[in-house]
Amino acid sequence: MSNGRDAGKTDRANSKPPRPRPVRGRSADADTRQTLERLRIVADFTYDWEYWRGQDGSLLYVSPACERITGFTREEFLGNASLYLDILHPDDREKLAAHLRDDLNDREMHRFEFRIVRRDGQERWIAHACRPVVDAGGQPLGRRACNRDITDRKLAEEALRRSNEKLRKLVTRQVSRIRIQEAYNRNLIEVSLDPLVTIGPDGRITDVNAATERVTGQSRDRLIGSDFSNYFTEPDRARAGYEQVFREGFVRDYPLSIRHADGHTTPVAYNASLYRDRAGKVIGVFADARDITDRQRAEESLKAERQRLYDVLETLPVYVVLLTTDHSVPFANRFFRKRFGESGGKRCFEYLFGRATPCEDCQSFKVLANGETHHHWEWLGPDGRNYDIHDFRFTDSDGSLMVMEMGIDVTERKRAEAALQESNLKLEQRVAERTAEMTRINADLVWFNRAMVGRELRMIELKQEVNELCRRAGLEPRYEIQAESKG
Repeated sequence: MSNGRDAGKTDRANSKPPRPRPVRGRSADADTRQTLERLRIVADFTYDWEYWRGQDGSLLYVSPACERITGFTREEFLGNASLYLDILHPDDREKLAAHLRDDLNDREMHRFEFRIVRRDGQERWIAHACRPVVDAGGQPLGRRACNRDITDRKLAEEALRRSNEKLRKLVTRQVSRIRIQEAYNRNLIEVSLDPLVTIGPDGRITDVNAATERVTGQSRDRLIGSDFSNYFTEPDRARAGYEQVFREGFVRDYPLSIRHADGHTTPVAYNASLYRDRAGKVIGVFADARDITDRQRAEESLKAERQRLYDVLETLPVYVVLLTTDHSVPFANRFFRKRFGESGGKRCFEYLFGRATPCEDCQSFKVLANGETHHHWEWLGPDGRNYDIHDFRFTDSDGSLMVMEMGIDVTERKRAEAALQESNLKLEQRVAERTAEMTRINADLVWFNRAMVGRELRMIELKQEVNELCRRAGLEPRYEIQAESKG
Protein backbone atom coordinates (compact mmCIF):
# COMPACT_ATOMS: atom_id res chain seq x y z
CA MET A 1 0.00 0.00 0.00
CA SER A 2 1.21 3.52 -0.77
CA ASN A 3 0.74 6.51 1.50
CA GLY A 4 -1.03 9.71 0.49
CA ARG A 5 2.20 11.43 -0.49
CA ASP A 6 3.11 8.64 -2.96
CA ALA A 7 -0.40 8.67 -4.36
CA GLY A 8 -0.09 12.40 -4.98
CA LYS A 9 3.18 11.88 -6.82
CA THR A 10 1.61 9.17 -9.00
CA ASP A 11 -1.39 11.36 -9.81
CA ARG A 12 0.86 14.24 -10.84
CA ALA A 13 3.16 11.95 -12.85
CA ASN A 14 0.20 10.38 -14.71
CA SER A 15 -1.78 13.56 -15.21
CA LYS A 16 -2.09 14.72 -18.80
CA PRO A 17 -1.04 18.31 -19.57
CA PRO A 18 -3.92 20.46 -20.89
CA ARG A 19 -4.02 20.70 -24.65
CA PRO A 20 -3.78 24.26 -25.99
CA ARG A 21 -6.97 25.38 -27.68
CA PRO A 22 -6.59 26.35 -31.34
CA VAL A 23 -6.92 30.05 -32.02
CA ARG A 24 -9.88 30.92 -34.26
CA GLY A 25 -8.81 31.74 -37.79
CA ARG A 26 -5.51 29.84 -37.65
CA SER A 27 -4.65 26.36 -38.84
CA ALA A 28 -3.86 23.49 -36.49
CA ASP A 29 -0.34 23.35 -37.97
CA ALA A 30 0.27 26.97 -37.04
CA ASP A 31 -0.96 26.32 -33.50
CA THR A 32 1.28 23.26 -33.29
CA ARG A 33 4.30 25.22 -34.52
CA GLN A 34 3.60 28.00 -32.04
CA THR A 35 3.21 25.48 -29.21
CA LEU A 36 6.44 23.72 -30.17
CA GLU A 37 8.27 27.06 -30.36
CA ARG A 38 7.02 27.99 -26.91
CA LEU A 39 8.12 24.64 -25.53
CA ARG A 40 11.55 25.08 -27.18
CA ILE A 41 11.93 28.54 -25.64
CA VAL A 42 10.94 27.25 -22.20
CA ALA A 43 13.40 24.33 -22.47
CA ASP A 44 16.36 26.08 -24.16
CA PHE A 45 16.31 29.23 -22.05
CA THR A 46 16.39 27.62 -18.61
CA TYR A 47 19.19 28.98 -16.45
CA ASP A 48 20.00 25.52 -15.09
CA TRP A 49 21.46 22.58 -16.98
CA GLU A 50 18.45 20.43 -17.91
CA TYR A 51 18.44 17.09 -19.69
CA TRP A 52 16.18 14.15 -20.55
CA ARG A 53 17.41 10.57 -20.60
CA GLY A 54 15.48 7.91 -22.46
CA GLN A 55 14.65 4.49 -21.09
CA ASP A 56 17.76 3.10 -22.78
CA GLY A 57 19.93 5.59 -20.89
CA SER A 58 20.73 7.77 -23.92
CA LEU A 59 20.44 11.55 -23.77
CA LEU A 60 17.42 12.75 -25.73
CA TYR A 61 17.72 16.44 -24.84
CA VAL A 62 20.31 18.71 -23.20
CA SER A 63 19.68 22.42 -22.55
CA PRO A 64 22.24 24.99 -23.81
CA ALA A 65 22.91 26.04 -20.18
CA CYS A 66 25.18 22.99 -19.92
CA GLU A 67 27.90 25.00 -21.68
CA ARG A 68 27.74 27.83 -19.12
CA ILE A 69 28.11 25.37 -16.25
CA THR A 70 30.51 22.76 -17.72
CA GLY A 71 32.24 24.49 -20.62
CA PHE A 72 30.99 21.75 -22.98
CA THR A 73 28.25 22.30 -25.56
CA ARG A 74 25.10 20.26 -25.68
CA GLU A 75 26.22 18.89 -29.06
CA GLU A 76 29.25 17.43 -27.29
CA PHE A 77 27.05 15.82 -24.63
CA LEU A 78 24.66 14.42 -27.21
CA GLY A 79 27.53 13.15 -29.34
CA ASN A 80 29.55 11.58 -26.51
CA ALA A 81 27.62 9.23 -24.23
CA SER A 82 30.48 9.04 -21.69
CA LEU A 83 31.14 12.80 -21.39
CA TYR A 84 28.72 13.16 -18.46
CA LEU A 85 30.67 10.63 -16.39
CA ASP A 86 34.06 11.84 -17.67
CA ILE A 87 33.65 15.34 -16.18
CA LEU A 88 32.60 14.07 -12.75
CA HIS A 89 35.01 14.62 -9.88
CA PRO A 90 36.81 11.29 -9.25
CA ASP A 91 35.49 11.15 -5.67
CA ASP A 92 31.86 11.50 -6.86
CA ARG A 93 31.98 9.44 -10.05
CA GLU A 94 31.03 6.08 -8.53
CA LYS A 95 28.02 7.54 -6.70
CA LEU A 96 26.53 9.21 -9.77
CA ALA A 97 27.35 6.26 -12.03
CA ALA A 98 25.32 4.00 -9.72
CA HIS A 99 22.48 6.51 -9.75
CA LEU A 100 22.44 6.76 -13.55
CA ARG A 101 22.51 2.98 -13.76
CA ASP A 102 19.60 2.39 -11.40
CA ASP A 103 17.36 5.46 -11.62
CA LEU A 104 15.57 4.45 -14.85
CA ASN A 105 13.85 1.66 -12.91
CA ASP A 106 12.86 4.02 -10.10
CA ARG A 107 9.64 6.05 -10.06
CA GLU A 108 10.73 8.35 -7.25
CA MET A 109 12.27 11.82 -7.33
CA HIS A 110 15.91 12.04 -6.22
CA ARG A 111 18.10 14.88 -5.04
CA PHE A 112 21.80 14.94 -4.23
CA GLU A 113 24.96 16.95 -4.78
CA PHE A 114 28.17 16.16 -6.63
CA ARG A 115 31.18 17.87 -8.19
CA ILE A 116 32.29 18.23 -11.79
CA VAL A 117 35.53 19.38 -13.42
CA ARG A 118 34.83 21.98 -16.10
CA ARG A 119 36.61 22.07 -19.45
CA ASP A 120 38.91 24.81 -18.05
CA GLY A 121 39.81 22.66 -15.01
CA GLN A 122 37.64 24.46 -12.44
CA GLU A 123 35.77 22.37 -9.91
CA ARG A 124 32.07 23.19 -9.58
CA TRP A 125 29.41 21.92 -7.16
CA ILE A 126 26.16 20.70 -8.72
CA ALA A 127 22.74 20.20 -7.08
CA HIS A 128 21.03 17.39 -8.97
CA ALA A 129 17.29 16.70 -9.02
CA CYS A 130 15.57 14.19 -11.30
CA ARG A 131 12.16 12.59 -11.69
CA PRO A 132 10.55 10.02 -14.02
CA VAL A 133 8.94 11.10 -17.30
CA VAL A 134 5.82 9.32 -18.58
CA ASP A 135 3.64 9.67 -21.67
CA ALA A 136 -0.08 10.41 -21.71
CA GLY A 137 -0.79 6.75 -21.02
CA GLY A 138 1.53 6.58 -18.04
CA GLN A 139 4.25 4.62 -19.83
CA PRO A 140 7.80 5.53 -18.74
CA LEU A 141 9.84 7.66 -21.17
CA GLY A 142 12.96 8.00 -19.05
CA ARG A 143 13.96 10.67 -16.54
CA ARG A 144 14.18 14.45 -16.65
CA ALA A 145 16.94 16.02 -14.58
CA CYS A 146 18.00 19.50 -13.48
CA ASN A 147 21.63 20.27 -12.57
CA ARG A 148 22.13 23.58 -10.77
CA ASP A 149 25.53 25.19 -10.14
CA ILE A 150 25.71 25.74 -6.36
CA THR A 151 29.44 26.46 -6.14
CA ASP A 152 28.91 29.97 -4.76
CA ARG A 153 26.61 28.60 -2.09
CA LYS A 154 29.15 25.95 -1.14
CA LEU A 155 31.91 28.55 -0.92
CA ALA A 156 29.67 30.74 1.24
CA GLU A 157 28.89 27.79 3.51
CA GLU A 158 32.58 27.01 3.85
CA ALA A 159 33.36 30.67 4.61
CA LEU A 160 30.58 30.65 7.21
CA ARG A 161 31.94 27.44 8.72
CA ARG A 162 35.43 28.94 8.99
CA SER A 163 33.99 32.10 10.47
CA ASN A 164 32.03 30.08 13.01
CA GLU A 165 35.10 28.03 13.83
CA LYS A 166 37.12 31.19 14.31
CA LEU A 167 34.36 32.61 16.49
CA ARG A 168 34.14 29.35 18.44
CA LYS A 169 37.87 29.44 19.17
CA LEU A 170 37.67 33.08 20.16
CA VAL A 171 34.77 32.36 22.53
CA THR A 172 36.64 29.39 24.01
CA ARG A 173 39.66 31.59 24.72
CA GLN A 174 37.54 34.26 26.34
CA VAL A 175 35.76 31.72 28.53
CA SER A 176 39.10 30.25 29.57
CA ARG A 177 40.36 33.70 30.55
CA ILE A 178 37.27 34.34 32.66
CA ARG A 179 37.69 31.02 34.48
CA ILE A 180 41.36 31.70 35.09
CA GLN A 181 40.51 35.10 36.55
CA GLU A 182 37.81 33.64 38.79
CA ALA A 183 39.86 30.79 40.19
CA TYR A 184 43.42 31.31 39.09
CA ASN A 185 45.27 28.85 41.28
CA ARG A 186 43.53 25.53 40.92
CA ASN A 187 41.39 26.29 37.94
CA LEU A 188 44.47 27.33 35.98
CA ILE A 189 45.39 23.65 35.91
CA GLU A 190 41.91 22.10 35.75
CA VAL A 191 40.64 24.01 32.71
CA SER A 192 43.58 22.88 30.59
CA LEU A 193 42.62 20.41 27.89
CA ASP A 194 46.09 18.93 28.05
CA PRO A 195 47.06 16.38 30.70
CA LEU A 196 49.09 18.29 33.34
CA VAL A 197 51.12 16.59 36.01
CA THR A 198 53.74 17.46 38.62
CA ILE A 199 56.48 14.96 39.46
CA GLY A 200 58.64 14.84 42.57
CA PRO A 201 62.41 14.19 42.60
CA ASP A 202 61.67 10.52 43.32
CA GLY A 203 59.67 10.17 40.10
CA ARG A 204 56.30 9.93 41.82
CA ILE A 205 53.28 12.00 40.80
CA THR A 206 52.44 14.81 43.23
CA ASP A 207 49.44 16.34 41.41
CA VAL A 208 47.31 15.93 38.25
CA ASN A 209 44.42 17.64 36.51
CA ALA A 210 41.18 16.16 35.21
CA ALA A 211 42.61 15.73 31.72
CA THR A 212 45.21 13.37 33.13
CA GLU A 213 42.46 11.32 34.74
CA ARG A 214 40.66 11.09 31.42
CA VAL A 215 43.65 10.14 29.34
CA THR A 216 44.81 7.46 31.77
CA GLY A 217 41.40 6.21 32.94
CA GLN A 218 42.65 6.44 36.52
CA SER A 219 41.28 8.51 39.40
CA ARG A 220 43.22 11.39 40.93
CA ASP A 221 43.64 9.48 44.22
CA ARG A 222 45.15 6.48 42.42
CA LEU A 223 47.50 8.62 40.31
CA ILE A 224 48.95 10.77 43.10
CA GLY A 225 51.82 8.97 44.80
CA SER A 226 52.29 6.43 42.00
CA ASP A 227 55.28 6.12 39.68
CA PHE A 228 54.93 8.53 36.70
CA SER A 229 56.50 6.07 34.26
CA ASN A 230 53.90 3.35 34.95
CA TYR A 231 51.30 4.94 32.62
CA PHE A 232 53.26 4.80 29.39
CA THR A 233 53.89 2.13 26.77
CA GLU A 234 57.64 2.73 27.24
CA PRO A 235 58.23 3.20 30.99
CA ASP A 236 62.03 3.46 30.67
CA ARG A 237 61.73 6.21 28.07
CA ALA A 238 59.23 8.08 30.27
CA ARG A 239 61.64 7.81 33.22
CA ALA A 240 64.53 9.06 31.10
CA GLY A 241 62.42 12.04 30.06
CA TYR A 242 61.73 13.44 33.54
CA GLU A 243 65.30 12.65 34.62
CA GLN A 244 66.50 14.77 31.70
CA VAL A 245 64.39 17.66 33.02
CA PHE A 246 66.03 17.39 36.43
CA ARG A 247 69.44 17.42 34.72
CA GLU A 248 68.95 20.03 32.01
CA GLY A 249 65.99 22.04 33.26
CA PHE A 250 63.48 21.24 30.48
CA VAL A 251 62.42 19.04 27.56
CA ARG A 252 60.51 20.08 24.43
CA ASP A 253 58.12 17.91 22.36
CA TYR A 254 59.26 14.73 24.08
CA PRO A 255 57.27 11.94 22.36
CA LEU A 256 55.53 9.32 24.51
CA SER A 257 52.40 7.21 24.34
CA ILE A 258 50.01 7.09 27.32
CA ARG A 259 48.23 3.79 27.99
CA HIS A 260 44.61 4.06 29.18
CA ALA A 261 43.21 1.64 31.73
CA ASP A 262 41.14 -0.03 28.97
CA GLY A 263 44.27 -0.63 26.88
CA HIS A 264 44.01 2.02 24.16
CA THR A 265 46.87 4.47 23.78
CA THR A 266 47.18 8.22 23.09
CA PRO A 267 50.28 9.68 21.43
CA VAL A 268 51.46 12.84 23.20
CA ALA A 269 54.32 15.31 23.09
CA TYR A 270 55.55 16.38 26.52
CA ASN A 271 56.85 19.84 27.34
CA ALA A 272 58.27 19.90 30.83
CA SER A 273 60.33 22.20 33.04
CA LEU A 274 61.45 22.54 36.68
CA TYR A 275 59.32 24.43 39.18
CA ARG A 276 60.62 25.89 42.43
CA ASP A 277 59.42 27.19 45.73
CA ARG A 278 59.68 30.84 46.73
CA ALA A 279 63.18 30.23 48.03
CA GLY A 280 64.27 28.96 44.61
CA LYS A 281 64.61 25.36 45.65
CA VAL A 282 63.64 22.77 43.01
CA ILE A 283 60.43 21.04 44.06
CA GLY A 284 59.79 18.92 41.05
CA VAL A 285 58.86 18.83 37.37
CA PHE A 286 55.78 20.40 35.79
CA ALA A 287 54.83 18.48 32.61
CA ASP A 288 52.27 19.32 29.94
CA ALA A 289 51.26 16.52 27.57
CA ARG A 290 49.87 17.69 24.21
CA ASP A 291 47.66 15.16 22.41
CA ILE A 292 49.23 14.84 18.94
CA THR A 293 46.72 12.35 17.50
CA ASP A 294 45.35 14.91 15.04
CA ARG A 295 48.85 16.10 14.19
CA GLN A 296 49.96 12.57 13.45
CA ARG A 297 46.87 12.02 11.30
CA ALA A 298 47.58 15.29 9.50
CA GLU A 299 51.19 14.26 8.96
CA GLU A 300 50.07 10.89 7.64
CA SER A 301 47.51 12.60 5.41
CA LEU A 302 50.16 15.02 4.14
CA LYS A 303 52.51 12.12 3.52
CA ALA A 304 49.78 10.30 1.60
CA GLU A 305 49.01 13.47 -0.38
CA ARG A 306 52.67 13.88 -1.26
CA GLN A 307 52.80 10.24 -2.33
CA ARG A 308 49.69 10.77 -4.44
CA LEU A 309 51.25 13.81 -6.12
CA TYR A 310 54.44 11.85 -6.69
CA ASP A 311 52.46 9.00 -8.24
CA VAL A 312 50.67 11.46 -10.52
CA LEU A 313 53.98 12.95 -11.66
CA GLU A 314 55.38 9.46 -12.19
CA THR A 315 52.49 8.45 -14.46
CA LEU A 316 52.34 11.61 -16.57
CA PRO A 317 53.00 11.06 -20.31
CA VAL A 318 55.28 14.12 -20.27
CA TYR A 319 58.52 14.77 -18.47
CA VAL A 320 58.69 16.92 -15.33
CA VAL A 321 62.03 17.91 -13.84
CA LEU A 322 63.27 20.33 -11.18
CA LEU A 323 66.53 22.20 -11.77
CA THR A 324 68.43 24.11 -9.09
CA THR A 325 70.38 27.27 -9.83
CA ASP A 326 73.63 25.23 -9.95
CA HIS A 327 72.07 22.96 -12.63
CA SER A 328 71.54 19.99 -10.30
CA VAL A 329 68.50 17.75 -10.80
CA PRO A 330 66.81 17.08 -7.41
CA PHE A 331 63.75 15.54 -9.08
CA ALA A 332 62.92 13.94 -12.41
CA ASN A 333 59.80 11.89 -13.07
CA ARG A 334 59.73 8.43 -14.61
CA PHE A 335 59.17 9.74 -18.16
CA PHE A 336 62.33 11.86 -17.95
CA ARG A 337 64.41 9.09 -16.38
CA LYS A 338 63.23 6.60 -18.99
CA ARG A 339 64.17 8.95 -21.84
CA PHE A 340 67.43 10.36 -20.51
CA GLY A 341 68.52 8.09 -17.65
CA GLU A 342 69.34 8.75 -14.00
CA SER A 343 71.37 11.86 -13.17
CA GLY A 344 73.54 10.02 -10.66
CA GLY A 345 74.24 13.30 -8.87
CA LYS A 346 75.56 14.92 -12.03
CA ARG A 347 74.37 18.29 -13.26
CA CYS A 348 72.06 18.48 -16.25
CA PHE A 349 74.68 19.57 -18.79
CA GLU A 350 77.04 16.82 -17.62
CA TYR A 351 74.84 13.77 -17.96
CA LEU A 352 72.60 14.99 -20.79
CA PHE A 353 75.27 16.43 -23.09
CA GLY A 354 78.58 15.25 -21.62
CA ARG A 355 79.71 18.86 -21.12
CA ALA A 356 81.99 20.19 -18.44
CA THR A 357 80.35 23.62 -18.39
CA PRO A 358 76.75 24.84 -18.70
CA CYS A 359 75.31 25.41 -22.16
CA GLU A 360 76.07 28.89 -23.53
CA ASP A 361 72.44 29.79 -24.26
CA CYS A 362 70.51 27.64 -21.79
CA GLN A 363 66.83 28.22 -22.40
CA SER A 364 65.77 26.45 -19.20
CA PHE A 365 67.11 29.16 -16.90
CA LYS A 366 65.80 32.14 -18.84
CA VAL A 367 62.66 32.03 -16.72
CA LEU A 368 64.88 33.00 -13.76
CA ALA A 369 67.22 35.38 -15.58
CA ASN A 370 64.44 37.40 -17.21
CA GLY A 371 62.19 37.55 -14.19
CA GLU A 372 59.46 35.71 -16.06
CA THR A 373 56.96 33.32 -14.53
CA HIS A 374 56.69 31.17 -17.65
CA HIS A 375 59.06 30.53 -20.55
CA HIS A 376 57.99 28.54 -23.62
CA TRP A 377 60.39 27.06 -26.17
CA GLU A 378 61.13 23.95 -28.23
CA TRP A 379 64.01 21.55 -27.83
CA LEU A 380 65.59 18.78 -29.89
CA GLY A 381 66.64 16.36 -27.15
CA PRO A 382 69.71 14.14 -27.13
CA ASP A 383 67.36 11.25 -27.95
CA GLY A 384 66.63 12.91 -31.30
CA ARG A 385 63.01 13.75 -30.43
CA ASN A 386 61.28 17.13 -30.39
CA TYR A 387 59.90 18.53 -27.14
CA ASP A 388 57.55 21.42 -26.44
CA ILE A 389 59.04 22.95 -23.27
CA HIS A 390 57.35 25.00 -20.54
CA ASP A 391 59.55 26.41 -17.76
CA PHE A 392 58.14 27.91 -14.54
CA ARG A 393 59.67 29.63 -11.52
CA PHE A 394 59.42 27.27 -8.55
CA THR A 395 60.09 28.05 -4.88
CA ASP A 396 61.09 25.08 -2.75
CA SER A 397 59.91 24.52 0.83
CA ASP A 398 63.14 26.09 2.14
CA GLY A 399 62.64 29.20 0.00
CA SER A 400 65.27 28.36 -2.61
CA LEU A 401 64.47 29.23 -6.20
CA MET A 402 64.28 26.49 -8.82
CA VAL A 403 63.08 25.87 -12.36
CA MET A 404 60.22 23.44 -12.87
CA GLU A 405 60.35 22.22 -16.46
CA MET A 406 57.68 20.25 -18.28
CA GLY A 407 58.47 18.72 -21.67
CA ILE A 408 55.87 17.33 -24.06
CA ASP A 409 57.06 15.00 -26.82
CA VAL A 410 55.77 16.57 -30.06
CA THR A 411 57.87 14.50 -32.46
CA GLU A 412 54.89 12.82 -34.07
CA ARG A 413 53.09 16.11 -34.35
CA LYS A 414 56.13 17.67 -36.04
CA ARG A 415 56.31 14.80 -38.47
CA ALA A 416 52.64 15.15 -39.26
CA GLU A 417 53.07 18.90 -39.80
CA ALA A 418 56.03 18.31 -42.13
CA ALA A 419 54.06 15.72 -44.09
CA LEU A 420 51.14 18.11 -44.36
CA GLN A 421 53.42 20.93 -45.52
CA GLU A 422 54.96 18.69 -48.17
CA SER A 423 51.50 17.63 -49.33
CA ASN A 424 50.43 21.27 -49.56
CA LEU A 425 53.50 22.16 -51.64
CA LYS A 426 52.76 19.33 -54.06
CA LEU A 427 49.16 20.42 -54.29
CA GLU A 428 50.17 24.03 -54.97
CA GLN A 429 52.59 22.89 -57.66
CA ARG A 430 49.88 20.79 -59.32
CA VAL A 431 47.43 23.70 -59.22
CA ALA A 432 50.04 25.98 -60.82
CA GLU A 433 50.65 23.46 -63.60
CA ARG A 434 46.94 23.09 -64.31
CA THR A 435 46.49 26.86 -64.25
CA ALA A 436 49.26 27.32 -66.87
CA GLU A 437 47.71 24.62 -69.04
CA MET A 438 44.27 26.22 -68.84
CA THR A 439 45.75 29.63 -69.69
CA ARG A 440 47.35 28.20 -72.86
CA ILE A 441 44.12 26.47 -73.93
CA ASN A 442 42.15 29.62 -73.32
CA ALA A 443 44.56 31.65 -75.51
CA ASP A 444 44.10 29.15 -78.35
CA LEU A 445 40.33 29.40 -78.05
CA VAL A 446 40.46 33.19 -78.16
CA TRP A 447 42.55 33.10 -81.37
CA PHE A 448 40.20 30.56 -82.99
CA ASN A 449 37.09 32.59 -82.08
CA ARG A 450 38.62 35.72 -83.52
CA ALA A 451 39.52 33.90 -86.78
CA MET A 452 36.04 32.47 -87.19
CA VAL A 453 34.32 35.80 -86.53
CA GLY A 454 36.52 37.53 -89.13
CA ARG A 455 35.68 34.90 -91.78
CA GLU A 456 31.94 35.28 -91.18
CA LEU A 457 32.16 39.06 -91.49
CA ARG A 458 34.08 38.76 -94.79
CA MET A 459 31.44 36.38 -96.26
CA ILE A 460 28.69 38.85 -95.39
CA GLU A 461 30.58 41.67 -97.12
CA LEU A 462 31.04 39.54 -100.33
CA LYS A 463 27.33 38.65 -100.39
CA GLN A 464 26.46 42.30 -100.02
CA GLU A 465 28.72 43.19 -102.99
CA VAL A 466 27.11 40.46 -105.17
CA ASN A 467 23.64 41.72 -104.25
CA GLU A 468 24.70 45.27 -105.14
CA LEU A 469 25.95 44.15 -108.57
CA CYS A 470 22.62 42.31 -109.14
CA ARG A 471 20.64 45.43 -108.36
CA ARG A 472 22.75 47.48 -110.77
CA ALA A 473 22.11 44.86 -113.47
CA GLY A 474 18.39 44.98 -112.76
CA LEU A 475 18.35 41.52 -111.26
CA GLU A 476 16.97 40.22 -108.01
CA PRO A 477 19.50 40.02 -105.16
CA ARG A 478 21.01 36.56 -105.06
CA TYR A 479 21.56 36.35 -101.31
CA GLU A 480 19.21 37.02 -98.45
CA ILE A 481 21.16 38.69 -95.71
CA GLN A 482 19.73 38.88 -92.17
CA ALA A 483 19.87 42.37 -90.68
CA GLU A 484 21.29 41.09 -87.38
CA SER A 485 24.17 39.41 -89.16
CA LYS A 486 25.78 42.78 -89.73
CA GLY A 487 26.37 43.14 -86.06
